[in-house]
Amino acid sequence: MYNDSRGHTITTCSEDAAVACNLAIQKYCARSADTTATLKRSIEADETCVLSQAMMGLMICSLRKNASLPLAKNAYDIACKHQSSATARERLYVDALQMALQRRPEKLVACFEAIVSEHPKDILALAMAQGEAFWTGDMIRSEKLSRSTVSSWDASITGYGDWLAIRAFDLEETGDLANAERIGRQAIELNQGNIWAAHAVAHVLEMRGESEAGVLWLDSLKEHWTDSNQLKFHLWWHRCLCHVERGEYEEVLEIYDAWIRNPSNPLIEALPDFYLDIQNAASILMRLELVGTPVGNRWQALSAAIETAYLDITSPFTSAHCAMTFAATGEFDKLEKMLSEIESFVTTQGTLSDAYKTCIPVVKGIKAHRQSNHTHALELMMPLRSSLWELGGSHAQRDIIFQIMFDSARQLNQVDLVATLHHDLEKIGFADPTSRAGYQLD
Repeated sequence: MYNDSRGHTITTCSEDAAVACNLAIQKYCARSADTTATLKRSIEADETCVLSQAMMGLMICSLRKNASLPLAKNAYDIACKHQSSATARERLYVDALQMALQRRPEKLVACFEAIVSEHPKDILALAMAQGEAFWTGDMIRSEKLSRSTVSSWDASITGYGDWLAIRAFDLEETGDLANAERIGRQAIELNQGNIWAAHAVAHVLEMRGESEAGVLWLDSLKEHWTDSNQLKFHLWWHRCLCHVERGEYEEVLEIYDAWIRNPSNPLIEALPDFYLDIQNAASILMRLELVGTPVGNRWQALSAAIETAYLDITSPFTSAHCAMTFAATGEFDKLEKMLSEIESFVTTQGTLSDAYKTCIPVVKGIKAHRQSNHTHALELMMPLRSSLWELGGSHAQRDIIFQIMFDSARQLNQVDLVATLHHDLEKIGFADPTSRAGYQLD
């Protein structure tokens, strides 16, 4: 028996497997690009290591790519074969993988909650629970989970900075901006390379509309993201939001080409249709167009990249961004094909289908907006304002849906709807929405 850095058992007969598994957990929380490679070393050292197999399968499922699911199923089968010798905690990870394969995010999070209730210092379970809760829009649930562990963590525990980052993001998304910023900055003081903490503070600054501070914050930390995974592109997305607010649209396009959709970047080259990258790119292009800035042929390049992904009905928020892309390129046949797949999915699948029921009118509304059928766009999307969280994503990310609605209301000179949307944004937590670039009447 071997233990991870916080004393949790890793059942394996190989010290090399245990060491690599423990390191993979640390790298996962750090959003390191070589997490998968590290975990593979653990499995190569001992294929029967249940935690490593379950973690690998969960990471594969988190890619939200149907083509990768056989690999996750293989990891699950191996873990099941050997789980009789594993601990109860490790078997819960196997249960979590089963729920991931079945696309049951609520039950998946419940598995992580069960782990944390007995092992509040299990940073992997906390991180994975937050990720799944985030993509189902249930950050209240995530905040409750991290809050339950507050008394168990302090600076003497390995991974404390990672826990602070998780806690900071939970607090930001549930409206406690002051404590989110304080805790996020505390994590950065411990480690300037803590990209999840940098991300949490970037969200705080976005919600407050502090664009200059956002640029300074991200600029001060960017050199520490070299070894990070695709999350670093999302941090550049955050910086783009700041530049949009400052009217620096050429700067946004430069960042887009250098970081957000640079096809020569090894991470994008290896996974050109990664769901977060699709969201980043489509959202930025849409924001630029809504403020009247031409984006050239960038929509067409993005459309080509998502050709292999748009029928993966695994992320409602990603599907909405695919719809933006195809609407922008005029590929309404692909948009309709995706919509048909979604409509079929919601009649046959489990809990994820509930979120896709909200996605359907959003996709139709995006199409109507692009076709300048603004009345229909508003009819489709305005009733959803209080339920858009079901798509997943953050307040800052879902803001693009509100901007599309606002643009339709502006086009129709619907002053009452403009005021309603401004009020909605204030309730969500956006400071002074009437001054923001995407919500100007002139």
